[in-house]
Amino acid sequence: WQYGRYLWSAAERLTSEYDGCAENIWGNVTAMEIVERLEAFSGISHKKASLACLLLWRDLGVEISDKENIDIAYDVHIRRIFLRAGFCEKDTLKDVTEAARRLNPKFPGYLTSPFWALGRNICRPTEPLCGQCPIRPFCARRLDKTEKLRA
Repeated sequence: WQYGRYLWSAAERLTSEYDGCAENIWGNVTAMEIVERLEAFSGISHKKASLACLLLWRDLGVEISDKENIDIAYDVHIRRIFLRAGFCEKDTLKDVTEAARRLNPKFPGYLTSPFWALGRNICRPTEPLCGQCPIRPFCARRLDKTEKLRA
């Protein structure tokens, strides 16, 4: 039911605010505006809006002038790495986002794909493959910080 409501609501919003054309959401606006517009849709979190902004640029070639406003996706795999490595102290959207901005201030969202893959395949919830990890030299290996994270 929930997804059906989201879809219906999205169709109404697209029709009333964007002349029925999804491209009008991201046409001639900044990343910050795209994220705000996407978050206005029911069911779209900051994570999904940031990821959508990244995909618009990376996969669809949409020109985005202010890439510094595309944040890293607040995903469980990314959170696990940032906490274990010591890039951030707390598992909050604010702390993870600020850490990504420190690591890559010109385009923090660019870190989403490589850190997601690293977290999914190497820095796993149990039995992480630390010996294979490319960020091992920089990692604090604080495994205790992620005991409560799942996935």
